[in-house]
Amino acid sequence: MLNIVGQELRKEFSNNEEVCRHVIGLFQLMSNKQRFRIVCILSRGQFCVNEIAQILGTDKLSNISQQLKVLRLAGVIRSDRDEKKMVYSLVDDRFKDVIYFLKQNYL
Repeated sequence: MLNIVGQELRKEFSNNEEVCRHVIGLFQLMSNKQRFRIVCILSRGQFCVNEIAQILGTDKLSNISQQLKVLRLAGVIRSDRDEKKMVYSLVDDRFKDVIYFLKQNYL
């Protein structure tokens, strides 16, 4: 027999199965070092692929583009045309809050 807290937790878990799957998916997405760093960069503003590559200290634009595509398809970032280049930004400002929290508590 579960105590009151155990019963409440069981009910919360059963009511939030989809939310749990979504959050786990986001953590799996961010478990890639390069994608995590890209999200950290984009938490500070809009950047094009060349700027992101320079910040990361790499000249492998195809790798950066591939990770940007994964993040875009997952709905984490968006791309917009700015004159002749594509700029990337976060879709949801809550990612900024998560990055800020991590910096404040773990760096």
